[in-house]
Amino acid sequence: MIRKQLFITFVLSLALLCSCGSFGSKSESKSESVSNSASISGPKSSVTLRYTPWVDLSRHFNLGKVRPADNGLYRFNSLDISYNKTLFAGERLDDSEYNATVLGTKVFLRSQPVISNHTSRGFLNTGDKLTVMNHIGFMNGKYWDFVYVNTGKSRGMEGYVCSDFVVSQEQAEVILGYLFRQGSNLDISTPSKILRAAADVLLKFEVNKRHQNIMVQLLDSVVYDNHTIVTYRFRDLDVSNNNSMLAVVQFFNSNNDFVVLGIVPGNNVYNIVRNTNGSYDVYFN
Repeated sequence: MIRKQLFITFVLSLALLCSCGSFGSKSESKSESVSNSASISGPKSSVTLRYTPWVDLSRHFNLGKVRPADNGLYRFNSLDISYNKTLFAGERLDDSEYNATVLGTKVFLRSQPVISNHTSRGFLNTGDKLTVMNHIGFMNGKYWDFVYVNTGKSRGMEGYVCSDFVVSQEQAEVILGYLFRQGSNLDISTPSKILRAAADVLLKFEVNKRHQNIMVQLLDSVVYDNHTIVTYRFRDLDVSNNNSMLAVVQFFNSNNDFVVLGIVPGNNVYNIVRNTNGSYDVYFN
């Protein structure tokens, strides 16, 4: 079972958390309320940004905070666009049993939550079905789950597996169905936390109901101290107008946690500038 952690206020310091796996100011105070569209005017440009025909994400992001920038670009600040909004963050797993799927090749099933030749019990591969019986938490430099293996070569065995390689069944279906298709630059070698975040965005877009012919691309990945900012483009190939959304996601390098800093209509992200208050200015077209 998955427990969603909803955060109501986005704290300015953005000092968060801790997991397993590796890779890798200008805050405008005036608040504007929008539903699913916002009109932006500048000295030489005017554009209306909207989420339609995508799912309206105005509960998470205020498109009215997007501002014109130089050279025909637009800009949003990560604090401004999410001010007084529900934080879109990665889901944490609780201690209850839930169905999951392996994402990785030759993932070790271990007798103890310790990386050692002596603890290896078997191997798991992408698509193997698991029952997660207990989320162990952080131990010996990794996050661990205690699992029962339902399918694959290690079927019927119990043991510990690094949480990096475990995704919920719902996430796995989206990853295998949309992220690994032709035209995407994401594949099984992509770090699982990057795939998880893309899957969560797709689920937020209700991809199975609304956008069956969607292509996802990872645009860039940049490390800022203990964070990594990853940008994605989601394009609906069946839609002619407003068919592309950009997502900017902040990952925490010490664990699997992430926060979606903004999702806006657009084609490319041109620059991301980190501010002294921990926020980011994102320039896009």
